[in-house]
Amino acid sequence: MDWFVALLSITIGLVATFFGYRLFRAVLPIFGFVVGAIVGAQAVSLIFGDGFLTTLLSIITAVVVGIVFGLLAYTFWALGVIIVVFGMGFAIGTALLPALRIDNLELVSWLIGVAVGLGFAAAAYVLRLPRAVVVAVTALWGAGSTLAGILIILGQIEPEDIGYGGVDAVVSNSFIWLLAFLALAVVGAVFQAMTTGDIDVIWTDEQVQHVRPNPPMPGGG
Repeated sequence: MDWFVALLSITIGLVATFFGYRLFRAVLPIFGFVVGAIVGAQAVSLIFGDGFLTTLLSIITAVVVGIVFGLLAYTFWALGVIIVVFGMGFAIGTALLPALRIDNLELVSWLIGVAVGLGFAAAAYVLRLPRAVVVAVTALWGAGSTLAGILIILGQIEPEDIGYGGVDAVVSNSFIWLLAFLALAVVGAVFQAMTTGDIDVIWTDEQVQHVRPNPPMPGGG
């Protein structure tokens, strides 16, 4: 199970880090599933005090909630964007206090995660999801997920430590891993920026129709 979680975390993380913007629309339901799975498994962990994805109940709940979120993201594009961007922002926000070696304020960390997630979601909505928002969020979240999978393989963290996508587990592990996280995120963001200049991620499925005015008729008619 540990290797499965690790490889899944690394795979999804690398895709998000280097191809998050390019594949954002195509894999939005997958991102939605991941966010929903994390929410479902974390809820079971908080309610019953079990580890993250360590019980059959948490796995089943993760899959069910993940499927619901994935279907919502597939059916309602705008809602899917909000769910995914919020989830990634939440993962980043909850990692801030652990990065500062403040580990005993879980509620405060959770509230910060909610605030950051709402901030990212609001930015995506108000700015109509510009490229910079997608690139930054996917690169940061993907870097955390990738390195968390590596840390699991190295035996430095357990699968239950990546409850919010891996960012908090990585940045709180050591200063070296924090630097690695930032470096990988920057490399991924630069790569995305250099390879996606000709791609537009639009907010809705509806194509904007540009209606050209009819040319004037001869004689002013």
